[in-house]
Amino acid sequence: MQAHTILLRNASAFVESSDTITRQQWKTYYQKSLTDQELPGIQGLGYCLVVYRNQLKQNIQQIRSEGFPKYTVRPSGERTLYAPVIYLEPFKDRNLRAFGYDVYSEPIRRQAMKKACDNNSATITGKVILVQETDKDLQAGTLMFLPCYRNGFQTNSIEQRRAAIKGWVYSPYRMNDMMKGILGRWGTNIKNRIHLKIFDDHISNKSLLYDSQLKEQTASEKEISRVVNIPVEFCGRKWILNFTNDKEPFALNQNKVFLVLLGGVIISVLLFFLYLSLLNTRNNAMKIAASLTKELKEQKEKLFVTFEDTGVGMGVNGVIIDD
Repeated sequence: MQAHTILLRNASAFVESSDTITRQQWKTYYQKSLTDQELPGIQGLGYCLVVYRNQLKQNIQQIRSEGFPKYTVRPSGERTLYAPVIYLEPFKDRNLRAFGYDVYSEPIRRQAMKKACDNNSATITGKVILVQETDKDLQAGTLMFLPCYRNGFQTNSIEQRRAAIKGWVYSPYRMNDMMKGILGRWGTNIKNRIHLKIFDDHISNKSLLYDSQLKEQTASEKEISRVVNIPVEFCGRKWILNFTNDKEPFALNQNKVFLVLLGGVIISVLLFFLYLSLLNTRNNAMKIAASLTKELKEQKEKLFVTFEDTGVGMGVNGVIIDD
């Protein structure tokens, strides 16, 4: 997400460096920045221009003269300030739906845009439904805004920044697409994977931005055994990363640990009895040896007694000698 902030900061500097930026220049800038390769999952890079009420007709005529005869600022209605999307790359597919949309007209977006302008910093909106969405594959969305000020204007105070605001560069995010780009194949290990949810500001169904197992609905069917919540604050917004692990794989791991423990105990007991058996064998062997030695000694003594009584002696090497 820090890389996204840097991208917008560079885009803001590009806009502020010139009084006029053409559509082709914006397209070239986007292509040269290699955004799709460096930041996979990003929906696009856009620029919305500040248009005051007395400038609205001129803005519509100008864009139509560029080859877009159906261009208009929507939603319709009189407002003091408009911020229609005039540039958005890649300018195709879903992004065409955002062309001409007055981003400032929607409260959640407007709140982030005001904050970005006042603080001269990247700001993320709360949970929204992007205008790029259709009835197919509907996803939660959010946007990151960074202000662009008129060249040569002072921006040292909030009042000066509000007076100097020229527009905003921004990136819209479809959360599932963006998280897929960030996480890659993370969580695809079905056996022991961790379930990740991302909530905007607080944990509730309405604030859910992303669910790594939304299609499977496993979280509602299995009992949760472990939960870790990590709040992350950046760009003026707090997200809560909710990590859970269902009971089934956890119980399986517990069984493995128990089996290892049980196996270790059994082996230890067997080794203990083997040691006892060796000790008993050694003691028995010593007893047998002692018994045999005693027996031999007694027999030898008996032989000497017998020889003395009969007058037969024992010579060298056990040869019997008769006197």
